[in-house]
Amino acid sequence: MVDLSISQSKKWRCCLESVEQLADSPRSLEGNPRVDTARRRKTLRALSPTAVAEMVKLYRTGATTYELAERFGCHRNTVSDRLKAEGLTLRTDVNDPMTRTRVQASYDRTGSLKDTARELGIDRGTVKKIIASS
Repeated sequence: MVDLSISQSKKWRCCLESVEQLADSPRSLEGNPRVDTARRRKTLRALSPTAVAEMVKLYRTGATTYELAERFGCHRNTVSDRLKAEGLTLRTDVNDPMTRTRVQASYDRTGSLKDTARELGIDRGTVKKIIASS
């Protein structure tokens, strides 16, 4: 056992009391963004065939992968993977001539990568790749 001075003893006692209070109090994980996100992703990772069919339909009518990810509660990469598995070519394919034309036209109109990305609903990095290779 270690001998503590009175001041050290008071500090340690205070710390121990705080730890004991935390251990005794019920703690909710609600509202913690890390826990909520992890739980949401884990439970919604497997999408039903009906959800994937609706996702394809919405994508064909103009919804972006970001919008679909938010709507279905999954990551945008999951949306992209599911759409590709269904045989769709994503609109943000940097080698697609139609995508390149849309991005260039939007960039000419807005004048910034950020505004172009926001207008088209694609990532700013994708816009930058297309503009740089033009």
